[in-house]
Amino acid sequence: MVHVREEFGPTARIVRAERIRTGGVAGFFARERYELTVEVPEAPRPRPRALRQPPAAAAGGPVGIDALLAAAEAAEADDPTSLSGASATGSAGSGPVDDGTPRVSTGAESFASVLEQVRAMAGGQPLPADIEVPAPAERVFSPLAPPPAVPVRDEDEATVPVVLPAAPAPAPVAARPDAAGPGAARSREALVRLGVPSRLLADLPAGSPATLSALLAHVPDAPHLVRSRGSVVVVVGRGEDAMTVAGQLAERLRQAPAGIVLAGEVEHVPGRGRRLTTPAAAERWRTRSGESGDVALVVLGVGPEPGDRAHAAAILAALDADQVWGVVDARDKARDCERWLGEVGAQRAVDVLAVRGLFETTEPGTVLDLPVPVAWIDGIPATRVAWAAALSQHLGDDARWD
Repeated sequence: MVHVREEFGPTARIVRAERIRTGGVAGFFARERYELTVEVPEAPRPRPRALRQPPAAAAGGPVGIDALLAAAEAAEADDPTSLSGASATGSAGSGPVDDGTPRVSTGAESFASVLEQVRAMAGGQPLPADIEVPAPAERVFSPLAPPPAVPVRDEDEATVPVVLPAAPAPAPVAARPDAAGPGAARSREALVRLGVPSRLLADLPAGSPATLSALLAHVPDAPHLVRSRGSVVVVVGRGEDAMTVAGQLAERLRQAPAGIVLAGEVEHVPGRGRRLTTPAAAERWRTRSGESGDVALVVLGVGPEPGDRAHAAAILAALDADQVWGVVDARDKARDCERWLGEVGAQRAVDVLAVRGLFETTEPGTVLDLPVPVAWIDGIPATRVAWAAALSQHLGDDARWD
C-alpha cells in the first residue's frame, strides 16, 4: 500500500489482489508472487518515480501482511491529510460530503474485503481489531436439536435467557408394508395359489411374511442315491420318463447307460438284453444281480391301466430293490399322483421321487404335499435353491428369500 501511494498518489484505489504461482513440478518448487490491481483517476500526475524498497522487518517484529499494515499506519500517521478520517462526513444522518480532501484506499469500505482475501492467501492470520469486516450471511438452516438457553445482557445489564427455536420434528418413517399384517397375509395367499400345502405354512411364525427361506426350511430332505456296490436301484414310472431319469442316475454314478436293465411296460432297446416281464423273471435276475459289482439300475415301466399298476407292483416286490425311485409328472393332479404311488408301491413302497415338468406347471408346490420326499426336479437335485427358483418364477416381484 505504501508503494502504491508513492507510485500513483493518494487517490489510487486497490480493487483486486491475487496470488500467482509459476513454474515448479507437480505443485512443488513453484515461484509465488502477488499482483495488485490499482485504480488511478484520470488526473494529470507527475512521471512515476522508482518505488522505494520497504524497510526490512526487525527481528521478532511483524512479517507479511502484518508488516504491510504496520508500515501503512506509520505512513498515515506522518501524513495527516491521507488519513481516512480526513474525509468529511457531514451532519448526522446525511451522506458523505466531498470537500476535495484526498483519500487513500484504506479508508474505503471495499478495502476490508480485499484485505481479508490477501490475508487468507498469505496464511490466514487474524485481522487487526480496527479493521471492520462485513458480517457473514445469516444461517438459513435450523439446528438439529434445541440448544440450551444462552444468557445475554441488555442495556440495563440484566440477564435475559434467550432460547433458540427448536428443530422441526422428523417425519415419521413409514412401516414396511410386508412387515406384518396385510403384507404377511398376501405372501401366504400367493404361496397357497402355487399349491404349497397349508401344513408347511402353518409352521411359519404368525404375523410375519412367508419368506421362501423360512418355508423351505420345513421341507423334508430326500434320501441320497444309493452308491454301494452290488445294490439294486429301481426307477419306476411311465416308460419314457423312467428311462430319462435312469440315464441321469447312470451318469451321476459314472456308469454306462447300456447297463440299465429293462422291466415291465417299457419298449425293448437293442443291446440291453431281454426285458423282465414277470415277477418270476425279476426274481431270477435278482439272485445274480451282484455279479457285476456295480450299482444295478432297473427301469420298471408302468402302463396306463389299473391292471398295469398292480402288475408293476408285483415285479417291484420281486426285484427286492435297495432303493426305489418313483417318477411323477408335476402337471398331473396331486391326488392322482398320490393314488398312483399307493398302487405301484402296494408291496414295496417308493423311497424317493423324481419330478418331471415342475417348471412347466403353474402350481409347482403341489408335489410338496405328496407322501414321498422329492430328490430331483427336472434332472437337477431338489435343493432349496432349486425350489426357490421354481416358486419365485410365478411370484414375480413378491418373491422374497429372507
